[in-house]
Amino acid sequence: MLSRPMQWLLGATLAATAYTFWHDSQQEAELESNARPAPRQAASAIKSIDKASAASAVAASAASQAMSLSDLFPKQSWATQPPKPTAVPKPTPTPVPVAPPFPLQITSTWHDKVSDYYVLEGQGQSLVLCTRCDTLGRIQPGETFLGVYRLDKLSRDVLTITYLPLNQQQSLPTGGTP
Repeated sequence: MLSRPMQWLLGATLAATAYTFWHDSQQEAELESNARPAPRQAASAIKSIDKASAASAVAASAASQAMSLSDLFPKQSWATQPPKPTAVPKPTPTPVPVAPPFPLQITSTWHDKVSDYYVLEGQGQSLVLCTRCDTLGRIQPGETFLGVYRLDKLSRDVLTITYLPLNQQQSLPTGGTP
């Protein structure tokens, strides 16, 4: 059995707990009665006021209720929010393919009464271009060379060459020799 001082202490604790519980339940009942007006009170208020002012009275009471009641602990979630959609960038236009620079250079030219001769060198090769000649290994207009180029036109001012994979013409100035 417990001693007298312990019994008094236990009884005082039990009484304080009961009072706290009763006091909290009274406050909750008071808040609920303030939050929702009694149906009879609302009906009598509406009957005594015309319809226009009744709507404003209901709105005012709803606003005051909303201000008096606030949700201190709103529902929360740990779920991540879906990401905001990002703007899809416009695709960049594909660049127009361009023929590579002509790999050969004119190293010498000479002219006789019948034909013009041009010697091109580059990539360890030498090529002879002429308009009308019987030189061995010569290239005349309309013939292909290096597998991807075709000689289109030969003049004293410019050589016109076509890059066959892209069908693009390139010009190589000859220097305008007399």
